[in-house]
Amino acid sequence: MDSFGVQKPSLKKLAHQPAIPALTIMTGDVSNIKPVDFLGGLIKSVDGLGDRSAYGLPDENGVIVINEGKGLLEQSKLHAKDVILMADGKKIESVKELLDIYHTLKNFNSIINLSIIRGQQQMEIKLKIK
Repeated sequence: MDSFGVQKPSLKKLAHQPAIPALTIMTGDVSNIKPVDFLGGLIKSVDGLGDRSAYGLPDENGVIVINEGKGLLEQSKLHAKDVILMADGKKIESVKELLDIYHTLKNFNSIINLSIIRGQQQMEIKLKIK
């Protein structure tokens, strides 16, 4: 099982190693989760009536952008205090669901269509994931 792939030492030096992203493992109750790094920014699940009231949400589902950072969230024009309600046409109830959609689509798509609430107004945004 060791006689396949690049064998010649001079070619092995030229071979590129793939970048392996950090694994995000979500366990336990996601409703009280701390902020999570995501595409250069910080996000967290909507947590309770306080968040619902503060962001003018219809229910306690969604993901709040805490900080857009200097990565793909900022390039996609997401702002702090935006609340992601839907991704790729699916309702987002927590960070875990958003990360599941992201991990499913990141190898096939360069954008994810999002439905967000900003300033109590619902709008559509294209999230760059590459």
